[in-house]
Amino acid sequence: MNIVYMAKSAWTGLLDTIRSKAGVTGSMTVSQAADAVENIPTGGGGSDDVKAFIERGALSLYNSEASRVGAQAFYSWTSGLTYVNMLNVTTISTQAFMNCKSLETAIFNNVKSIASQAFNSCIKLESVNMPLLSSAQSNVFANCSALTSVSFPLLDSIQTNLFYNCSNLTNVSLPAVSFIGQSAFGGCRKLEHADFLSGAKTIGSSAFQSCSKLQSVNAPIASAVSTGAFSDCTALSTATFGSNALIYGYAFFKCYNLLSLNLLASSVCRLSNTTALSSTPIEGYTTSTGGAYGSIFVPASLYDQYISATNWSVFSSRFVSV
Repeated sequence: MNIVYMAKSAWTGLLDTIRSKAGVTGSMTVSQAADAVENIPTGGGGSDDVKAFIERGALSLYNSEASRVGAQAFYSWTSGLTYVNMLNVTTISTQAFMNCKSLETAIFNNVKSIASQAFNSCIKLESVNMPLLSSAQSNVFANCSALTSVSFPLLDSIQTNLFYNCSNLTNVSLPAVSFIGQSAFGGCRKLEHADFLSGAKTIGSSAFQSCSKLQSVNAPIASAVSTGAFSDCTALSTATFGSNALIYGYAFFKCYNLLSLNLLASSVCRLSNTTALSSTPIEGYTTSTGGAYGSIFVPASLYDQYISATNWSVFSSRFVSV
């Protein structure tokens, strides 16, 4: 077995397990450990079965020539692995680092694609560097509660639950994103700004649900704002759309501070259901705004169309022409 490099701290628990299973006492080098694995019985060991662990490719990943991290390669590696820097890896497979409780830093300068749940529940992961990432499947960083900042300049879509429950995420740079999937940022309670929406055409259901510090939304080319997209964004005060968006039910449900909805497209935006604005100052919920009602700002040329349009007419007294 050709092992070029593996961080010493990541070997500690593994070597102890190898010694125990192989019946070896005393010190053991990396090469001796690799040889000893061949004599370890398979089966019945679950995540402690060292031979199965190696067969999944966990050790060879540190080879300087490795281009792929295999499925579940480091699944639930709960101690020792705090820092990963794999310069030649271009692909990270399903659940590769899922539940790595000690992992703090992940550097993959050449990775282009990540499969589902690859870093799910890495609760200490603070820093991620992936400048070439263009494809990421669902739940990749879900429940990474220590993650504060992400920058993926080439990533064009945010899939389902990608950053779900990243409760400390505050700084997000995603300039190429055109699609934001279901619950992508749900539960990101410290996210204050969503500037990366400038290129988004689709905002999925519950995409920003319970982002309780999100203050403003500007999605100039969005064509769909799906069900519950911004529900429970209790600090949201301004939302601006520049295209002919279709706004679905409960899109802004319980946005208690939504005072300004700006619809700036050259044609009337569509409202699928009046519940989109339930429990907002636009509907009439005014406790959190000291009695102030919200307004819907539209181009003067469309004012008459809006106040009589399907579902919008319910809010006719809230329209202001600009």
